[in-house]
Amino acid sequence: MRLAYSSVQLLPLFCFRSTTNGLVSSSSLPKHSSSYHHPYQRQRQQLQYFSTRALTASSTTTSTTSTSRAMGWADTWDDIVQGGSERWKVNDETSHQAVLAILKRYMKEDAPQNILCPLCGDDPMVYLLWQQGHSVTAMDLVPVALERMRQQFEGSWTQEEITTTSGDAKLVCFKHESGRATQYQGDALQFLPSLQQTFDVVYDKDSFGALPINLRSEFCARMAEYTKSTTGMIYIEVKLRDNHDQTKHAGPPFSLQKEDLMDPQCYGAAFEHVQALGSVYPTTMGGMQQTGHILKRKTQ
Repeated sequence: MRLAYSSVQLLPLFCFRSTTNGLVSSSSLPKHSSSYHHPYQRQRQQLQYFSTRALTASSTTTSTTSTSRAMGWADTWDDIVQGGSERWKVNDETSHQAVLAILKRYMKEDAPQNILCPLCGDDPMVYLLWQQGHSVTAMDLVPVALERMRQQFEGSWTQEEITTTSGDAKLVCFKHESGRATQYQGDALQFLPSLQQTFDVVYDKDSFGALPINLRSEFCARMAEYTKSTTGMIYIEVKLRDNHDQTKHAGPPFSLQKEDLMDPQCYGAAFEHVQALGSVYPTTMGGMQQTGHILKRKTQ
């Protein structure tokens, strides 16, 4: 079976079937909100449960187990929406401006870029990148996460259901009236031919570091397929624990260094490492740093 994860956590992805069909009116989708919630950490009991399911579930039960996992995460999002723990949310302007400055430094020219944001939950950076004039495409599972992201945008959205190339999964695609913001709700590891060699930049906040090791290769392959050949760039944030050598196999989130990202089975297959950025902004999580790296597509 294929598992995929969401919201910079080990969140399983499932296929959400639209019941509305057609247009979503501006009145049915709330306008901009200044309230952001971005989940990160999963309880150990849930991690063990889903890890076991991933190892034992057969391909004939993919839909059932995916839906079960998503239903479990509905409780987590209910807690977030109702004012519970914000998990590893980053919503301070100083951190966001630091990231925007880094992206501007490494993105080619000053022209608007086409930016992919995989497994991003309701990360407010997606909206901020859109505000800067860029085109953004977000991928995630959780309906309420993407709904809360849409609330950050002024204007209306349309939606349609699309079938993946494998034919066994459906995703919901949301498009903003500006023509510069798109959301895909569903399995981010499903290949979408329409996205091939489309993106100038991938903005990855902790997504790679949230994946189990056995899914990293496929995730990196998708990012290579979706970025422009020879010019595509990845800005990636990962956690780095102070006791990395002793804890690098514990996660998610996994503690990661350059060599982990550039493993030949991961980003090393199609990307070259340009720059280790060190700590990109302070984190409130003790014993670890939020570090960044710049990767670029290899020259063919």
